[in-house]
Amino acid sequence: MTEYEVIPHVGVGPAKLGALRIEVRAAMPGEPSSFSKGLEPDHETDAWHNSAFQVFYTGDPPRAEYIELSGGCDIRAFYKRMSVFDTPADEAVAMVERDAPYDRNNPELGYSYSFPALDLCLWREIIPDSPDTEYGLAFCTIGIGVKGYCSKLSV
Repeated sequence: MTEYEVIPHVGVGPAKLGALRIEVRAAMPGEPSSFSKGLEPDHETDAWHNSAFQVFYTGDPPRAEYIELSGGCDIRAFYKRMSVFDTPADEAVAMVERDAPYDRNNPELGYSYSFPALDLCLWREIIPDSPDTEYGLAFCTIGIGVKGYCSKLSV
């Protein structure tokens, strides 16, 4: 299992925000699979680790704008030594909130938490309705963007 440290405004492991696509591809292990994600993306998304590690690009030439990691595959994501996909959601939010507040006006609050000052997002598919339910207790994805990324999303 490969472990990656998520550092807001910097990058995830060898993939750096703001880096040219060619630089990201050279830094990551193996060849990416590339696909179009979103309605009308400027560039294809590159993915590694069975699509659990995705890099989104913008600009000409394309530069890394957003990096998203998903749990349940062969990677582990860490934010300041916290294993994101193994930590209960409320604890993960509290940990990140030590560094910056989350957007309390997010219409998907509970499922999605964005931390605009960090341009960091956490997401889960469901909110468990019982303490006996394991699925949804932790977040499914963590993503970070370049400075101002979260502000751009709320426009």
